[in-house]
Amino acid sequence: MLKQRTAMRFVFLLAAMGFAAALTGQSLLADDIFVNNAVGDDTFNGRSASDATDQGGPLRTINRALRIAQTGDRIIVEKTDLPYRESLSIQGGQHSGTDVMPFTILSDGAVLDGTSPIDSSEWQYVGKGVFRFQPRLRSFQQLYLDGKPAEWVPVVTPDTVPELQPKQWALVDGAIYFKAEDGKIPSQYILRYCRYQTGITIYEARNVVISGLTVQGFQLDGINAHDGVKGLLVENCRLRGNGRSGLSVGGASRAQLSNSVLGGNGYAQVRTEGYALLKINDCRFLTSPYSGPAIVQSGGRVAVDGGEPSKAASLSSGE
Repeated sequence: MLKQRTAMRFVFLLAAMGFAAALTGQSLLADDIFVNNAVGDDTFNGRSASDATDQGGPLRTINRALRIAQTGDRIIVEKTDLPYRESLSIQGGQHSGTDVMPFTILSDGAVLDGTSPIDSSEWQYVGKGVFRFQPRLRSFQQLYLDGKPAEWVPVVTPDTVPELQPKQWALVDGAIYFKAEDGKIPSQYILRYCRYQTGITIYEARNVVISGLTVQGFQLDGINAHDGVKGLLVENCRLRGNGRSGLSVGGASRAQLSNSVLGGNGYAQVRTEGYALLKINDCRFLTSPYSGPAIVQSGGRVAVDGGEPSKAASLSSGE
């Protein structure tokens, strides 16, 4: 009789756990999904970091992992010699988690890159060693030279190209102007522009962790918590060289940025808008005359290193 009662209690407990999981949309056991853009294949199932037996090896793209991921899963992105040239979208319950089991994108330094090379035929010579290129995405941009943001010169007079020194550039009326060295043309340099708009867009998702990624070279933002985002944690990331900002938090989103480095983003390293709340802890901001300030607030509140949330937070630059 005791064994029968114990068995009945065990069955009841399993049923109760299943019922709770159904109510929350949370599976009892989340999965790890592995991604490796050097040796992976999107026909695999992503359940193994290396073993491709029975199609069990890593996926090639993060986007494929996002399509098959479920609530509370972890996407583990392997760092390779190749950047992941993708634009990601995290949205809704499928890409949400709980306090104890967040939906996670985890890496040890993989690079998510939004740049693309500029075809030599797309440059137009305008005189005095200056060449012009018209990108598709125009409101913000970055020009990369040898894998790093080139030296940007701000426009003082609207619609007027400023005085440029060799290897400097400016964005004028949505076009990129670049000055080459004497006797050179743009095709003799390794030049890239921002092809993709945003690195990671997050919308109406809860309890999301993004850890260990470098996100660079996107026309707007490295990471954008657009609206309805609750419990976002961005940690141990490098957000650099994006056209507008490294991290943007908008709408009624709630986010935390921790132990990360931001620099070289054009308009701001961090921006907030609407009714957003952003907490920043133990971060480094590498600002310069050629990039935007640490924080720009078009609404929203920011709390720095345990301080009170402020509508006018200020932060000095770091080295």
